[in-house]
Amino acid sequence: MTIIGTYTAKDLVSPAWVHMRPRRSLMMLGCLVALLALFALWLSFSGPSAETQGWEKWLLPGAILYLALSFGLWMPHRLRRAYRQRKDLHRRCSFAISHTGLHFETDGIAGTKPWSDYLKWKVGETVILLYMSDNMYQAIPKHFFASESEFEEFIQMLTQMVPCREA
Repeated sequence: MTIIGTYTAKDLVSPAWVHMRPRRSLMMLGCLVALLALFALWLSFSGPSAETQGWEKWLLPGAILYLALSFGLWMPHRLRRAYRQRKDLHRRCSFAISHTGLHFETDGIAGTKPWSDYLKWKVGETVILLYMSDNMYQAIPKHFFASESEFEEFIQMLTQMVPCREA
């Protein structure tokens, strides 16, 4: 099976969100921490000591605003800028999928990565991430696949060749 496509700026932003998505257990813990932060925020502005607090009560809203700007605006902006700067991502590429590995080819570059080099994989709504380490991944956008059945066939091969799937 061979899949062909050209990366877009969205194909860099989407994998970053999928990569940051935590496992279910950590997501539950994150929700609990977020609820505690909201409770602390409510206490600092309407609790019994709200009138006696000065600038300290603005620390938590400032941290929340910083995180929202960092992940909501700056990170996607940096990834789109990186896409504009990387001319190699603007070229058409192809992946030949076989039982020995994943063969990548584009203008002037070709190589095969055996399945044993991949540690785990993760599927998002628009992209599949193949991990070589905990923080290094190869993104294959779903729009590279000609059909849904071809995509499902690739998922089946991944399940056999790289058994560790991160939910």
